[in-house]
Amino acid sequence: MLVLLASGCGGGRTRALSFQTDHFLCYFNNLAAVHPERTLRRGPSILLRDQFGTQKADLFQLTIICTPTRENSIPVRNARAHLACYASRFSRRSIRRRRVGITNEFDRNASLFVTEPDWFCLPTGMSLRPDATPRLATGLDHFQCYRIVRSFRSRHSLKLADEFRSYRAQSVGPILFCNPVSANHSPVANRREHLVCYALDMNANFSLPEVVINNQFGRAKVAPIPTPGLCVPSRERLIGRR
Repeated sequence: MLVLLASGCGGGRTRALSFQTDHFLCYFNNLAAVHPERTLRRGPSILLRDQFGTQKADLFQLTIICTPTRENSIPVRNARAHLACYASRFSRRSIRRRRVGITNEFDRNASLFVTEPDWFCLPTGMSLRPDATPRLATGLDHFQCYRIVRSFRSRHSLKLADEFRSYRAQSVGPILFCNPVSANHSPVANRREHLVCYALDMNANFSLPEVVINNQFGRAKVAPIPTPGLCVPSRERLIGRR
């Protein structure tokens, strides 16, 4: 469990924030490098419901794979639970801009503006062995990720390690905001914990092996590409009218 101290708006008293959700390093999938027949090209339609409302999503490319990551001194809680994120066509593509306040280890009571959703992410098992069929992931919610349209700089020096390798990096600023989401009426286990994903500044002069994933859509091959982004567990509050 991640525990941090968050200052109140008045800057006086502090309160502890604890997170059950891991950090995730998220890599784009090199679609040209994997066999088309083993990568989801056109997926099912899914009914999604989060705090912003209900809509239908048609899934297309398996675009991003996210690995649970040790960040500085914060360990990984659930090493088997990854996220696979699919580019999707949403029934409500143009939504009104929403302002949300976030608190995490990088930014406290920071304000973000988010707009339309870009990706749907679901719990996924992953293996570095090409002949394996990974176990399905448990203990992690689905997420719907929204584009941030008005961001800010958030520079922090980081030591990161996932099952691929260790990294030294600097965060640049938030680029995605992710809500826990109900998919086809599935329950949401942890409604309070969101993900805020930060761009990273790092040396990307390395390659990564192909991996095999397995989730509710089946088994697929993924070819991750550096440079990754880092998704950080966060608290959130809507600012203004809902």
